[in-house]
Amino acid sequence: PAIVGRNLFNMKDPNGVFFLQDMVKLAKKDGQGWTRYHWSNPKTNKVSPKVTYVMKLGDGKSLAGCGIYE
Repeated sequence: PAIVGRNLFNMKDPNGVFFLQDMVKLAKKDGQGWTRYHWSNPKTNKVSPKVTYVMKLGDGKSLAGCGIYE
């Protein structure tokens, strides 16, 4: 709930990775692909590695992503 409605585009993971910027770049460049970063796992309440598949939608102004903790 703490991040709902917030612009997270400039947020970094604990390792300094701009994960959302990476997702947008990947979707724009290749149209789709995998990206890795670290994010708080709500099940364990610990920061864990996460892998997300992103793909460009329609006219390229939107993307969809689905991630899983490794």
